[in-house]
Parts: sequence; C-alpha cells; structure tokens
Amino acid sequence: MSIKNDNYCYQFYGLNLSINRLLPGLVTVNSSAPIDVAIHLIGEQQSQPSLLDQGFWNVPLEWYQQTGFHLWTAHRDDGTYWRIRSFDGVDCLEFILNPDGSQVWGFWSRDALFTDAVSLLLGCVLGHLLRLRGVTCLHASVVAVDGSAIAILGQSGAGKSTTAAALASRGFSVLADDIAALIPDKKGFGYSLLILVYACGLIL
Repeated sequence: MSIKNDNYCYQFYGLNLSINRLLPGLVTVNSSAPIDVAIHLIGEQQSQPSLLDQGFWNVPLEWYQQTGFHLWTAHRDDGTYWRIRSFDGVDCLEFILNPDGSQVWGFWSRDALFTDAVSLLLGCVLGHLLRLRGVTCLHASVVAVDGSAIAILGQSGAGKSTTAAALASRGFSVLADDIAALIPDKKGFGYSLLILVYACGLIL
C-alpha cells in the first residue's frame, strides 16, 4: 500500500500506519517500509458518507439512539466490516474497519472531540484491528524492567495505568498502555521475557 504525500507515518505494535492527521503527543517516523494500515480521520461530516449509511449496516433506526459503547458488523461481498460506536446521547465517536484490517475510518460529531477520537483509536480500535490481523492482545500496561517486559493486568479500575505511571516516575520505560500486543519470535512472546503482574497483587 502506498502512502500519500500529505499523510503521516507512525509505527505501533509492529505495524506501519499511514494517518492523514498528526496525532497529538506522538512522534512520526520516516520509513520506506510498505504501509500496513491506512487510517482516515475524517471527523464531522456535512453529508452522510456511504460507510455510515443505515442501509450499509442494515440496523434499525432505534439502534442509533442507544447510548453506550457498541460493536456492529456488516457482512458484504468482500467480507465483514466492523463499526465501533460510542454515543452518550449527544456526542458520537465512530470507527469503521474493513474486513482485513488494512483500512480504518474515523468519524466524530464535533471538532472538539478529536482528542477523544485519538484516544479511542489508540485503545480499543487498534486492539480490534490487531485481532483482525491475527495478533493476540492483552488488556494491560507494559513496562520495561532490566531487559524484560512486564505486563500489568487487572480488571478495569484495578490500577494498571497508575502502576505503570508509578514505575515511569522511577525511571522505567512504559512500552504500552491499555494494549499489550503479543507478537511471537523464535524464542516465543515478548520483548525478552513476559512477566505477568496483577495490579494491586503479586508478581506471578
């Protein structure tokens, strides 16, 4: 997949991403490697694009009024499309992924939600995309300690990110937050050795 001149290249979880907007706080890379995923951050639409059309998804109109976090699918001739939708009754964030996880489109209801959209993209959207591409993911924060990668696991609110931040304040590097992508090499998974830790618990 080629990259357009007006796009920016990022590397996450072993993937080369082409994104049409700069992501706040993240560093772009110069890479001649092929692009794995093209991400189109479109934002607010004056007209309804076909990817958001009700007929494309074949869902009842009342579903659009349901608040919360939802995952919809649309089975088309070229495969299954995925729609991740967050709606609080006023504002809406939506991401659509194509069947092989090579294209992502992002929409949101007003410009002020761009930062929220980026947060959703870097969390569950990329997590879902990695699963489409066959990568096993853990809901975890990951910290580098003495040449090993420590994955901090726990239920929501258990303190995974807080624990990682505490370790970062002591000079350890945070490798990932929210998603730990397990990509095996000849020696198995991980950075060197993956140690599983439960937040607010003991190292296993």
